[in-house]
Amino acid sequence: MTLTMIRYPNSPMRIAYILVSVAVPPFGLLFCVLFGVVRYWGWPAAIALTLFGTMLVLMIGSIWAFTSVEIGPGLVILRTPLKATSIQASNVKRVDLKPPVHTLSLGWSWWKPQSQCVIYRKTVDFNHTLRHQQNPHIVAKYAIGEQPINVSAMPDGLKRRIAQTLDPTHWPPLPEPEQG
Repeated sequence: MTLTMIRYPNSPMRIAYILVSVAVPPFGLLFCVLFGVVRYWGWPAAIALTLFGTMLVLMIGSIWAFTSVEIGPGLVILRTPLKATSIQASNVKRVDLKPPVHTLSLGWSWWKPQSQCVIYRKTVDFNHTLRHQQNPHIVAKYAIGEQPINVSAMPDGLKRRIAQTLDPTHWPPLPEPEQG
């Protein structure tokens, strides 16, 4: 059995990652010079600190800024430069899309507000949920791997495709837009 996956690029996020990768290192080295890292620990420490800062910025961006999305039957793979997150429809509790999107167009509409899309996964670790209910100020609400995923940094049509793949009962499929 062959699993057919369709890949959708998220070009603005790719450009953003490239700009971050190019812009952060010079600013990191400048800050290392200004704050005396070079004077006290030398250039190797400044370069290591700059690389660490660049990787930290890329890791933080990897939480919500996806460079491409692969959609297949009941499966969505969200890719960033540092990781890939695979989500199966059977592991999704619900997909919130506010305001609702009624298009599959992959064009960016910069002049109007974008919708917010959050994927909520089902709870797997019931002991963690019970500990959170007993001690909400100590135990995090979600276990690792169960946190909601915000996929709002992409075109509305792509968010709708994700929603109708992962939660088809609440987001029935729309007809594909005509190419022309």
